[in-house]
Amino acid sequence: MSDKIRILYNGKLALTTAQFADRYGMTMATAYKTLSRLGLDPLPEQLDGRTKLWPAAPVDDAMRNRPGKGANLRAHR
Repeated sequence: MSDKIRILYNGKLALTTAQFADRYGMTMATAYKTLSRLGLDPLPEQLDGRTKLWPAAPVDDAMRNRPGKGANLRAHR
C-alpha cells in the first residue's frame, strides 16, 4: 500500500506540479519549466484555487516522447 495521495479528475489520475517533480526526480523549478515546454494544458479545475492539476497520462506520454538531453523542446510543439 502506498502512502502517497492520488488525485482523480473525472476518474483519471491527475498530478500536481509537486507530484510531477517527485515522479520524475526534478526540482520544482525544473518541473515548472518542463511542463511549460511540453506544451500541455493544465486541467480546468485547480486543487485549492491555485494549485494546477495536470492529466497524468498525457504528461507521461509527453515525457516518454520528448527529445533527448539538450534538445530544444519548444521546436516540437
